[in-house]
Amino acid sequence: MDNLDQFLEQYVAISGLRIQVLARACACRTAFARGLHERLAAELNGVLGQVRAQIGPDADPTSYSDAAYTIHLLDVMDFSDDYREYRLNNGRWQVLDNDSPCLIPCRDSETEGLSRFIDELNGLGVLVTADVITYDNRDVADYFRDAA
Repeated sequence: MDNLDQFLEQYVAISGLRIQVLARACACRTAFARGLHERLAAELNGVLGQVRAQIGPDADPTSYSDAAYTIHLLDVMDFSDDYREYRLNNGRWQVLDNDSPCLIPCRDSETEGLSRFIDELNGLGVLVTADVITYDNRDVADYFRDAA
């Protein structure tokens, strides 16, 4: 299978998931979950535009990119191993220590089924996160206990 066929398959799969995400947004009971679904659908629209640019009539087949797409729906935490620092949501860098926060995935009960779409999109080369920052180690322990 050549690159064009792979991009076409990816485009069709992501388009189908985008429609499902929009439909699920209509059924969400909370504004938080509905907002996450709507934001994911909007971000997927952007990804589809990038894929379309790679398969359109003006695309250069020699410049196909295998780069993964990344969508962060909630919080982001960056690390600098060189300086042992971290930053939250592109804020200022802070020293990494024992009291530093960590990210855990938002619970599926709060996102009302978003994890299914995240898992499918990750399999299609679209990295999606819906992580929240916590400073409480009990949240981390609860997450790993619930995941087991």
